[in-house]
Amino acid sequence: MKSINIMHQQNNGMSHMTRKLVAIDVDSTIADLWSVILAQHNASQATNYTVDDVVDWNLECINMTNEQWMDAYVKAWKDMSSVIPLLIDVRLLRQAERHYGITFLTSRKDNGSLESTSQPLMEWLERHGIGDIEVVLSMPHRHKSELDYDFFVDDSPVLAEAMCSEDYGGKKLFLVDTPYNRKIEDCANVTRVRDVNEALYRLIRFASNASVPKHE
Repeated sequence: MKSINIMHQQNNGMSHMTRKLVAIDVDSTIADLWSVILAQHNASQATNYTVDDVVDWNLECINMTNEQWMDAYVKAWKDMSSVIPLLIDVRLLRQAERHYGITFLTSRKDNGSLESTSQPLMEWLERHGIGDIEVVLSMPHRHKSELDYDFFVDDSPVLAEAMCSEDYGGKKLFLVDTPYNRKIEDCANVTRVRDVNEALYRLIRFASNASVPKHE
């Protein structure tokens, strides 16, 4: 199992000149966290919300406060990680690793409650056979766009908005489709995909395409 890095480092000792770097988000991108959080919330509130009801991030749409969300998030990772479904096709991930330096990039830095879930996350990755991939903690959402990666795979509408506002030196975001990010339209730097596996498939295709945009 690899340790968690707070700041970005090159993956597997590969030079940025030889391999493009891909940052893959964790929550709701490779880990189906909403299914677990909503199960908790529905049980406590006698409701039947699904992820289709989560149409924005203020959570009023599901009658949930930020404090309730944080408590459910921490409980999901610390006490229920064994039932958090894996959303990524490991076979595709390993195929993509042949061409790219891959990191799991998660917005948990400088937040005590979120950082406290880092060890359960590492154990969850290990159980799914992908604990060897580097995990990097970042500041929330928009900050990710400033990090030294060529491609991002993420569900965050905040990150998508940031990457549509500037060209970021050719960096690209594959925006994983969710109800709460559907107001975001594709732009030069942002392409919507069905899920993380479609993003991996596209990246694998890009690896043999000489016209793929380069981030120097």
